Parts: sequence; structure tokens; C-alpha cells
Amino acid sequence: MGQATEIETGIWIVSSKAESVLRELGGRGDIIKTMQRPLKRDGLAEDRHPAR
Repeated sequence: MGQATEIETGIWIVSSKAESVLRELGGRGDIIKTMQRPLKRDGLAEDRHPAR
């Protein structure tokens, strides 16, 4: 994701933006899960699977 750079073997520098980037990605995952629950409940999850 480009949020860390290995400067030596096993030694990494983490971007100052890494926390906000990871929080945003987590929020997106939460939104997808929230949307999938009613779709599954109503039997529509397979028709609207994110991979399709």
C-alpha cells in the first residue's frame, strides 16, 4: 500500500499517513459489511457480490 519503506533488511519506516490510510480502509470494509447484511438477509447477496 506504499505506507512503509524498508531501509535495511528488517528495518522499516512507516509513513506519517499510515494510520489515516488504514482507518479509511477499515471504514470502507465496515461499509461493505453493513451493506452485505441486508442483502444476505433478503437472499440477494450472490446477485450483488462485490467481485461481480
